[in-house]
Amino acid sequence: MTSALVLVLFLSISFIFGQDDEFLIDRIITNLRPKGESSEATHTSYSLMERMEYFSVPGISFAVSHRGRLTWARTFGVKDKENLLLCDTNTLFQAASISKPISTTILLSLVDKGVLELDKPVNNYLKDWQVPFSILTETSPVTLRQLASHSAGMTVHGFPGYAAGQTLPTISQILGGFPPANTQPIFSAFKPGTRFQYSGGGFCIIQLALTETTHLDFQSLAQKYVFQPTSMSRSTFEQPLSAGFLDNVAKGHDKYGREIKGGWHTYPELAAAGLWTTPSDLLKWAIALANAWQGLQSDLLSRSSAKEMLTARLGSCGLGIFISSNGESFSFNHGGANAGYRSFLLFFPKTGDGIAIMCNGDGADDLQNEIVRAVIAEYGWN
Repeated sequence: MTSALVLVLFLSISFIFGQDDEFLIDRIITNLRPKGESSEATHTSYSLMERMEYFSVPGISFAVSHRGRLTWARTFGVKDKENLLLCDTNTLFQAASISKPISTTILLSLVDKGVLELDKPVNNYLKDWQVPFSILTETSPVTLRQLASHSAGMTVHGFPGYAAGQTLPTISQILGGFPPANTQPIFSAFKPGTRFQYSGGGFCIIQLALTETTHLDFQSLAQKYVFQPTSMSRSTFEQPLSAGFLDNVAKGHDKYGREIKGGWHTYPELAAAGLWTTPSDLLKWAIALANAWQGLQSDLLSRSSAKEMLTARLGSCGLGIFISSNGESFSFNHGGANAGYRSFLLFFPKTGDGIAIMCNGDGADDLQNEIVRAVIAEYGWN
């Protein structure tokens, strides 16, 4: 690593959301360990800067919630490696598949208002494109509940996005697999409701159902039902980004630390992978969801819808989110992986504790896990 970049990484430590727990934060960022290693076994720990260099991750942003309050946020490294531009807590990263729980929140908001029903055939809400009829769906039509819980049998796991300069397909072209879409057609590969199969394709169907039913674009729906109620001021589903956001965006990098051509890919698959946001905004959403789930004051969802979302089904999946454990350690989580970006969210709704991490490097998966373990250890979360 060049001396200039080392200096940038050091200087970026000064960006902090609040001044609480400074010593605790310092212990976290100087006490990272690979999976399987412990201080008792190896007496070896690494600094965040060392691990960022090891995994070729130029920039990282993360935030922590404690007892239902956004406690602090920190950034390290750069959003633009070529020009050595620092990340800050307002820098936008691609959330990738963490788009799915946010999109599910829009869906459930419309369920709360009686606009949609989770268990009606989704084709009732579709016009430009319909789930293809087959013997598999003849007696078990695909529903919004199945799509949100990855149990509809839908194809297409994820999306590669579109490089700078490429023509973008419509959502109907993506669903049908028609050019310029770069993925296969989306259809039911097995009988809906019988087993778990992760499908970004299923969330494209949700996206079309939401926009065609409301006659609003997806960004407007997100603004009305999620961003505004939770004060997520640094979040957008704009793909491509408008000029108002372009002054503070983290450019994506591959696993070798090389910048993605054009800085990032564009994802018209908004509900599945199109969210730009910050860790602080993700935790604002998580806190609001947890409050609704507990029956506390929340402008986000009804308690019944929050409980629907956080009830594990096939594959430990709720609606748009994954569920872990029971009792006091009950938590929800989701990860994200777009070209050049990695993200992860973990939240314990009973205690209000959680962490959100966003990185602009494909090599950040293990690094994110190391940060999560360090935070859990310092706070003593279950």
